[in-house]
Amino acid sequence: MLHASSTGPNPGRRNAGQSEEAKAHHSRNHTEFSSALTSEGAPNIIVVDDDREISALFTRILKKAGCNVSKSFSRGKELLDYLEEEVNASSPLPDVVLLDFRMPGLDGLETAKRLRERYPKLKLVLISAYEPPGEGKGYFDAYLNKPVSINELVNTVSVLLGK
Repeated sequence: MLHASSTGPNPGRRNAGQSEEAKAHHSRNHTEFSSALTSEGAPNIIVVDDDREISALFTRILKKAGCNVSKSFSRGKELLDYLEEEVNASSPLPDVVLLDFRMPGLDGLETAKRLRERYPKLKLVLISAYEPPGEGKGYFDAYLNKPVSINELVNTVSVLLGK
């Protein structure tokens, strides 16, 4: 389960039980994220996670932070097929891809290896409760361990985008 530390233990009850100061801090953080990520247009993000609830949560968080989450997939192969078929001059590569590690079929590491071969400049973030073996992290630009907070997710994307 994703733990969003900036919203407390129950993400469905945003700011419930927080002091006015904590609510104001959360609001400032969200505004800072939004302006940081949208200063040069909305970054294009793709989320790949076999847990549809987590994928939907990441999508909501990133959209609120000013990103365009153009696609989400539940398998690495779906992402690879999409990029092969759809990426061209009128439909460029995404700015960042978030990948889960353990997925059916191609796992996140094998997907990242194939992405690096075809699209070496693509920014990849591994978000998983499981660490990849040995050299595995080397295929990713960033690694976030689940449960990941809203701040960690948005800050990581901001850093990768140079914002």
